[in-house]
Amino acid sequence: MVKKLQAGSKMWKLAWVLVALLALSFTASSTYFFAKKAFKEVAGSTPLVTQEQLEKEFNEIAPLPGAVLKQSNKTFKPTNGVVEEYYIANKSFPDIRAYYDDQLLKRGWRRQSETDLTSWWKQRGEKMVLYCQGNISADLYYTGQEAESLGYTYAFGLSWGFDDCD
Repeated sequence: MVKKLQAGSKMWKLAWVLVALLALSFTASSTYFFAKKAFKEVAGSTPLVTQEQLEKEFNEIAPLPGAVLKQSNKTFKPTNGVVEEYYIANKSFPDIRAYYDDQLLKRGWRRQSETDLTSWWKQRGEKMVLYCQGNISADLYYTGQEAESLGYTYAFGLSWGFDDCD
């Protein structure tokens, strides 16, 4: 004969503990399975652009003559990468843009867009120019009136994996 479980009894509590342990076990094992699968898909895939390719292209684009390097950053992951440098320069935005237009266009890049940026809903002379070459993007950021607070005049960088370009 099977005894009916009564709420609050020791058997009732034990049954709930077993159900909870089974649920936890299932959750942990399925989380491990899916995380392992996702890691294999990302880690096992070949990046579209290698760090060496991105850095080589970046190093072949000469910085604006007279610009002083303030800072540089490099980030590379299996799904994206960035190489960028920040400069101080005594040049206007049209002069800086004209220089990078010349450097990039003769290397096969195309200018994708130019955007006036706002800072706290105000026009402060900041600009962003996006160039594309395949799935690699080149960004030219001019700080405008924010130069003093940011500590640099413009930034130039190459990146891939952010869907900015084809």
